[in-house]
Amino acid sequence: MVLSRHIEKLIDKYYSRIISDVPLAEILFDLRADQVLTDQEVSALRDRYSSHKEKIFQFIVILKSRGDEDFRKFCRILQDYEAEYIQKFGKLLLDESSRFFIYSIILGEDKICCFVILWQKQIFRRALFHHLAPNRLAMKY
Repeated sequence: MVLSRHIEKLIDKYYSRIISDVPLAEILFDLRADQVLTDQEVSALRDRYSSHKEKIFQFIVILKSRGDEDFRKFCRILQDYEAEYIQKFGKLLLDESSRFFIYSIILGEDKICCFVILWQKQIFRRALFHHLAPNRLAMKY
């Protein structure tokens, strides 16, 4: 699995806030329970790195090697955290990560068109599928 470019840019955009605000030590076991991290990764992040910044840096490296769904699990864990500002940050990340979807519409054997559509533009998305691909396979990535 590979993180989408959109979410990688999102992580880069909020990198300093992730470093300063994410309570990694408190959510490590939640990340393991949701299978975002393995036992070995939890142990390494807990024991191998001394500073919070080092731990967060290594966590981001791990997160970037995962898929978009793992990033969304991380966001939902932040939303469930006890501090309200962390909950709001988790919601912000989740909302921004869900803003774009790439749809591939197979128009023929060798023709694939990709459309990036704003999630908020549901009317346009429905019209596009109804008009261009009512009988064709549509895949969401």
